[in-house]
Amino acid sequence: SSDLRKKPKTLRMAAGASYGRGVVAASLLTGVLLMLHMTSGFGVLSFAAVRPLPGRAPQGSPPSLSGASPGALGAASFGLAAAATAVFGAGALRAQQLRAAASQRAAVRPARTVCAAAADSQRSMGFSRRDASFAGLVAAMGPPGFERAAVAEAGPGAKLQRTVVDVGDKEALEKELKFWTEACEMKVFSDAVGADGLRSVVVGFGERSAGSYAIEIKVDPSALTRKRPSLLNYSVMQPTVNALNFTQIGARGQIFDMYARVENSGGTSLLGDARYLDCESPRGVQVRMIPREQPAIELVSLNVEVPAFDATVKFYKRTCGFNEITYPPEEAPIQQLSVFLESPAGGPRLLLSPVPDYRIKQRDRDEFINLLLVAPSAKQVADAAEAAIAQAKEDEKKKDEDERRKILSTGEKAPDVIVRKGTQSKPTVEMVGDQARINDGIGNILVVQSASDYQKSLA
Repeated sequence: SSDLRKKPKTLRMAAGASYGRGVVAASLLTGVLLMLHMTSGFGVLSFAAVRPLPGRAPQGSPPSLSGASPGALGAASFGLAAAATAVFGAGALRAQQLRAAASQRAAVRPARTVCAAAADSQRSMGFSRRDASFAGLVAAMGPPGFERAAVAEAGPGAKLQRTVVDVGDKEALEKELKFWTEACEMKVFSDAVGADGLRSVVVGFGERSAGSYAIEIKVDPSALTRKRPSLLNYSVMQPTVNALNFTQIGARGQIFDMYARVENSGGTSLLGDARYLDCESPRGVQVRMIPREQPAIELVSLNVEVPAFDATVKFYKRTCGFNEITYPPEEAPIQQLSVFLESPAGGPRLLLSPVPDYRIKQRDRDEFINLLLVAPSAKQVADAAEAAIAQAKEDEKKKDEDERRKILSTGEKAPDVIVRKGTQSKPTVEMVGDQARINDGIGNILVVQSASDYQKSLA
C-alpha cells in the first residue's frame, strides 16, 4: 500500500513475511493435492471431471470424479498445485522486488540509518553476499558518515573550478584534445605556457568566464619517465581504481550518439545503459556522460579509502563549506554509502565514494594532478583548513578515549596508544604565494585561488 511504500523498513518486513507465507502456503497446498491424488475415494474437487473422457460417464449425467481417468486426475491435481505455486511464487518475486527497491532507497540515507536498514534486509532474507561483505567491512573500519551529523559546517564557501590532468608530450596532448573536443564537444578556452613553464590547454563548455568549470590538460614530460601506477592489488588479487573516479558531464544526443563519438575520437566506452555512458579518455581519465539538453560539467567524483572516509568528508565540509545533499535516485548508479556534496557558491558538485583500502592507484603516479577551487579569499580557506586539521585531532583523541573505555569495560588493560589499521587521513595546508595548497588527507591536492586573482588570470 502507499503507507508501506513510505516506510521502507515496514515494507521490507512485510515483504519478507509475505514471501515466507507464500512459500509455506504453496508447499501445503501441493502436499494436500498430492495426498488427494493418491486417495481413491475423494469427491470434493471435480475440476478433472468437467470434460469426462468418452465412455467414462453416461451422456447427460452430472459431472463426477468417478468418470475421470487417473491420468486426468493426476494432471488436474498437479496442474492446480503448479498454478498455486506460480501464483505464490509471483507474489514472492514481487516481494523481493519491493525489498530491492527499498534497499536502493535506503542507500542514500545517513549511514546510521543505512546500517539499520541493512540489518533489517538481512533478517528479511533480501541481503546479498556482496552487500553483507561491504557492510562488514564498513562495520570493522567504522561506518562512513556515522558521526557526520554532529559536524558543524563552517567553511568559506569555496567552489570547484577546474580539474588538472597531465600528458607526457605533444602527441599525447593532441590525442587527449581530440577526445575532449569531439567526444565531449568542448571548446578550447586557452592554449598557453603556464608559470611553471609547461604548456597547458584548457577546455570547457560555453564561453570562458569565471563561472565556467574547465578541464586543464598540462604537458609534463616527467609523465613519460615516472613509474606507472599498479593496476592490480596482488594481496587480494583485485584491480585498482583511479583516485579521480569520474567527471560527469551533460552531453548532447542519445547514448548511441555518445558511444559513436567516443569510439571515433580515440576514447574507450566502458559500460552504461539508457541513462548514462561511462567512458575513458586516451590518458585514462574516466568520464560519465548523461543525455542533457544543456551540456555542462555536473559533478566530480573522488574515490576515498574506507578507513579515512569519514574524516575526509568532514575535512571537505569544514574547509570548503560544502553541504551534504541527497543523490537523486533516478540518476545513474553510484557506489553505496557515497556522500554527495555541493558548495553554496555554486559550481559542480563533489561525490565522494568509499572503496576498500589499498585499492586506489598510487596518486603520485597517475594522471590526476589537482583540483582548482576558487573562493573569496584563499587565505581564509587555508585558515579554515588549519582549523579543520585541529578539530580532526580532537576527534581522534575523543575516539581513542572511547576505545580505551570499551577495552576497560571488558576487564582488559587499555594500551597507551591506540593503533589504527589502514589508510588514515593526514591533511596538510600551506600558502604558496597567493594560493593555498591543501592535501585533503589522502593525497588529493587542492589548489585554492582567490576569486579576484582567478578573474585576472582569465584576462
